[in-house]
Amino acid sequence: MDELIAKLEETYCPPLDRTLVRAIFSDFDHPMDPRVEVARTLLETLKFDAVFEQQTDFDASGSSGLPNRDRSNFDQFASQFEDTNSTNLSNSFWSVGMGQHSTSFSGLPSDSTCLNEPLDDVLQTQSGGTEASLCETFPGIKPSFVAFTLKKCNGNFHRAVDELLNHASFADEPMSGKEMVPTKGIDAFFEVNNITKVKKKRPKKSKAKQGPTGDDAHISSPEVPKSVWQTSTKDIAFLTSKTKLPRTLISSVYHHNGASMPKTISTIIERNIKDTDPFVLEDSVILQNAADLAKDFPSVDFPEILALIRLTHPSTASAHELAKILASPIHSKEKGGIEVIPRYAPIDLNPTPPPTPSTQAFAAQSYIGNSTTLSTARAYAFSQAQASYRKANSSNHMGGAAAYYSQVARDFSSALSNATAADADALVATQSSATKLDLHGVTVKDALRITSEKVAAWWAGLGEKKVGRNGRERVVLGMEEGYRIVTGVGKHSEGGVAKVGPAVTKMLLNEGWKVEVGRGELVVIGISKK
Repeated sequence: MDELIAKLEETYCPPLDRTLVRAIFSDFDHPMDPRVEVARTLLETLKFDAVFEQQTDFDASGSSGLPNRDRSNFDQFASQFEDTNSTNLSNSFWSVGMGQHSTSFSGLPSDSTCLNEPLDDVLQTQSGGTEASLCETFPGIKPSFVAFTLKKCNGNFHRAVDELLNHASFADEPMSGKEMVPTKGIDAFFEVNNITKVKKKRPKKSKAKQGPTGDDAHISSPEVPKSVWQTSTKDIAFLTSKTKLPRTLISSVYHHNGASMPKTISTIIERNIKDTDPFVLEDSVILQNAADLAKDFPSVDFPEILALIRLTHPSTASAHELAKILASPIHSKEKGGIEVIPRYAPIDLNPTPPPTPSTQAFAAQSYIGNSTTLSTARAYAFSQAQASYRKANSSNHMGGAAAYYSQVARDFSSALSNATAADADALVATQSSATKLDLHGVTVKDALRITSEKVAAWWAGLGEKKVGRNGRERVVLGMEEGYRIVTGVGKHSEGGVAKVGPAVTKMLLNEGWKVEVGRGELVVIGISKK
């Protein structure tokens, strides 16, 4: 039987698949079975159909249906349709060339700090204006689509860069020697940005609703006082959304503290500190977030900072907002409110003894070590500070110990940041050269710092290479003379979205460099303005 199947495979494969031949003859136990001839007839029919489909360029996906001699006319009609209907974003995506210079970056938020508004003025002074600069930065995108995107963004360069970076993320490198097939079927029409927003007309104001005119115009309406009920409801909803506590508990604490936000937050923090076991070591992520928040609010005690991080974890933004309210100065006394008379603690006639020489030496020493050691030491210092703060109510000396360990933990945090930056510099140095910078394996913060330093050093080190034939210094170099920066396509990032590439691109444009963006890399070819 195996010999028969081997002969059949030689006869019918190709164009048929070997798996299909074996599947048809798997039901026969003997080659002399009379049903074998029926199977041969079936294979002959399948072979004839397969040969016919190959000769007629049949496409099983359903995206074909046009003969070869008419495809060029069909492509020409598609490009003309795209030019005459520029408001359809899906058609623009279809006809945009997805070349080797396309990017796979995902756009950053428009409020990124890597770009500033004065960049528009710089780009307007260049030859060709903003549109020409965008065409040079994204050579893999058609100029017509660049112009459409810039018009869609009302001439805003920052928004146009974000839109083009988002568009480039749809592009993939085509296989060599083959033409890309545009997306067809129902998926081609699924475009969120294809929906145009219809502006609603504002209703005309009647004369009765219009403000006073003539002699009554100078009379200002009295200020409407805020409703206490609305204010309390808003405050309670705010605290409920920022913490993981139930609304009933927050409402009770809020009204018990006289509808004061700082007092309510302080009471919630005190309860969290009392309910937390002092002998349980905190998570490293919580300790790191607490250390970062303590740098922004040095007036708030570290145990309170740690409690805020626990209450709002994993949102550090919520902890930042609550700490801002907690550290805000006391507002002026409102009319009809309760006047608070502060009472200060009496002077301690027996102050805490000064630290011993061994303690001073330990506090003043330079914390040098690798990132793992420093991270462990910082976590231990934070745990000791928290444990000392727990015992401060029963011992007068433990308050000083808590402050000491908090300072030690902050020193370890600073040393950890320096060690992390040094590790990033060493990693980039091992995988880069004089004309190439590889940023794989570093964070966005380190990538921005390293790129800014390396690009400036590369441009300053060109020397006579920047001098043109006329003896003047060239502002723009060729692609082969540019500085190549490898950022990656974001496959190893969270969610598979590129973060380093868009951030580095925006920073370089903001600093005035002329950049050409490619897939997973970009090339610095000069400066935008001399």
